[in-house]
Amino acid sequence: MEPVRDNLCCWCGATPCEWENYAEELWLAAGRVQRKLLRRKHRNRALRQTLSR
Repeated sequence: MEPVRDNLCCWCGATPCEWENYAEELWLAAGRVQRKLLRRKHRNRALRQTLSR
């Protein structure tokens, strides 16, 4: 009999609780990167064009 795999990620095999643990960390890291890029946006033409898309 095969184990039940409904609760596992189809790509990495991680359980949902592992994703919940990392979700907040990823969200906070994305916020830090976004703030940093927005502060530099007015100085960098290429970055300004990328963020405006």
